[in-house]
Amino acid sequence: MNESLSKTIVKLKNEFANNNKCGSHIQELIPIAPSEKLPIDKNDLNMLHNFAKNNSIYSSTYELEVLDIPCIVYEGDMSNYWLDSIKHDTSYAPFYPIWILSAYALALYTKNLGISEVIDIGSGDGGIAYCAKITGIVSHGIEIDETRLVSGEEGCVCNIDIEEIKNNQKTGSFDSNNITDDIKEKIQTAVSQVFNAVQNAN
Repeated sequence: MNESLSKTIVKLKNEFANNNKCGSHIQELIPIAPSEKLPIDKNDLNMLHNFAKNNSIYSSTYELEVLDIPCIVYEGDMSNYWLDSIKHDTSYAPFYPIWILSAYALALYTKNLGISEVIDIGSGDGGIAYCAKITGIVSHGIEIDETRLVSGEEGCVCNIDIEEIKNNQKTGSFDSNNITDDIKEKIQTAVSQVFNAVQNAN
């Protein structure tokens, strides 16, 4: 990755954070167009803006020039996400999304290392997985907050339970080695039908 690009992103963020005073819980800035200082691919830049525009965290925007770079600032409210993230015993830190530009720079650096596939566990708003996908990396975002998945706020969740029944009663222990090839094929068919339904819904 062009080292000057990452350094400029850091300078841009610092300048913005130090000099822009606002009451919003969260702010994100993205350059309006590629420039000599930030030579981001035009299509990639459009995809970054699309992510911010369609992210429910952000609710308003305004234009601002930072370090002579025209940017759009996205503002939002983290209250609901922050409160939900600390409700669970397994949550050790409140949810706070990574800056989109930081996620993009991270994805470019990862790609330049020769890595072709990434998995983001606890993906939150999906920014890291999304930016990795933009750069051509196969990416998987895995959310660990099932409550938000069930409510449809961060994708969807599908639980598939397999139980062994003998003499009309569920067995206490289940050994997957006891599944016959015929049953495995039926399970695979059922799972494929679920995946197809989800893909068609998109």
